[in-house]
Amino acid sequence: MAPRRALNAAVCVAMAGAAVTLAWQVLAALAIAGAAAASIEVLRPLHPRRRTGAALVTDLTHAVGNRFLQLPAALAALTMLSPAAIWLVPGPVRSGLHGLPWWAQTVILFVLSDLANYFGHRALHRVPLLWRFHAVHHSSEQLDWLATARAHPLDQAFTVATTALPSIALGVLDTQPWVLTLLFLYYPFVSHANADLHLPEIERIVVTPRFHHWHHAAATPTTNFGGFLAVWDHLFGTADAADGFPDRYGIGDATLGSDDYLGQLLSPLTRRTAPRPGRRGERGRASAIPG
Repeated sequence: MAPRRALNAAVCVAMAGAAVTLAWQVLAALAIAGAAAASIEVLRPLHPRRRTGAALVTDLTHAVGNRFLQLPAALAALTMLSPAAIWLVPGPVRSGLHGLPWWAQTVILFVLSDLANYFGHRALHRVPLLWRFHAVHHSSEQLDWLATARAHPLDQAFTVATTALPSIALGVLDTQPWVLTLLFLYYPFVSHANADLHLPEIERIVVTPRFHHWHHAAATPTTNFGGFLAVWDHLFGTADAADGFPDRYGIGDATLGSDDYLGQLLSPLTRRTAPRPGRRGERGRASAIPG
């Protein structure tokens, strides 16, 4: 095990070092998003923190190092898919959108991108091949803002490509880039936060930590796929409006250890089986935290 640990440590250091050298802007954006989400956890803490130093190193490596693997893969996917997406949108529709005020363009693009994110996320759970990659994200057994970053880079590339396709098909990627930035970079840190936020007034519309935490609960059906808007789950029958918060997270797979970044990276190829979370009708015990 010692050589494997040494190799894993070397990979973590190399990925983090490359990120610091080549992508400091991304690191600055991640720091801002993380600070905002962490402040919510301080103000409204949920579960006691049980994160180990090894898990911290693993998730930080995911946060800063995955960009070098994720972005080329996402660009390759978009290069292949964009012509078909553009062909599917009639020219008059694209021209009509360009003639709308900027705020109307923003609303339309935001709704369509979030809808694409929803269906892409469902596919990650329902398609066995995609789940092999997405299981890395669900391996976190302590959910907090940094757990957002634990995801296989090809899983992240799939999500980026899926959510960006509407903006490319409509020809507004250059004019509305901040919409994708919000969906990908900032809001996921909030929805994963270890924060006791009870916002019943908006939880049928917007994804909150309580709503998304049930998506990560142990032994529960795969529900609550929304990225920003919760309306898609209610509309398509995948919402789980449970009270309180789960007290257990993860998929119980010891092969996806929190201290093994390299193992998580290779897991889609090395794992013999990739069991998905529990069947419909199963549920983990809700915590006693008021809901």
